[in-house]
Amino acid sequence: MALRLRLPTVYLVDCSGLFLPEQSKSFPGATGAGHIFKMNSLLSAHGVPQLAGVFGDCIAGGGYMPIISDRVYMTEQAYMVIAGAALIKGAKSQKITSLDIGGPEVHVHQSGCADVRVPDDETLLACLRREVTRLPSSGAAPSTAATSAPWTRASPPTSSARSCPPTTARSTTPIRSWRASSIRACSGRSCRRSARR
Repeated sequence: MALRLRLPTVYLVDCSGLFLPEQSKSFPGATGAGHIFKMNSLLSAHGVPQLAGVFGDCIAGGGYMPIISDRVYMTEQAYMVIAGAALIKGAKSQKITSLDIGGPEVHVHQSGCADVRVPDDETLLACLRREVTRLPSSGAAPSTAATSAPWTRASPPTSSARSCPPTTARSTTPIRSWRASSIRACSGRSCRRSARR
């Protein structure tokens, strides 16, 4: 329905993963995680705004949905990781916390997978409510909401940025110059949203 009516979508995320022996039943089908990720991508491709609030632990597939969203808020106790601290400790004998791997310090300030860190759940909910008031009620009709930040895609990278990656697997890439030209070609945060799409 959100796709058909172009309705802004809000995700409240707190997912500790799944029971591994049952994972083969979790991804396929009309209600499985694979379908959820497909719908995230379709909404994004059609320009439907997606907001996510991460309240707790998001492990493995639970971390994908927020990252696909246009704007991501994280509380101080939240984290998004592909493999949690327990798995890393078992595999590599490293003592590290999940917050060190994928907490708000990492995702807001380093990886850029999240946009805003907030102290607690109440503040996060207030931020999401404020964001929703700025969004159009539907992308299918002209907006009557006063929005200061339109949801637009960035212009595509310049031809030099597109042509820099190698055309064959045996070629090498001057990754620093490619990354720099890609960054110069993008315009701030809208590029990040576009890159996620």
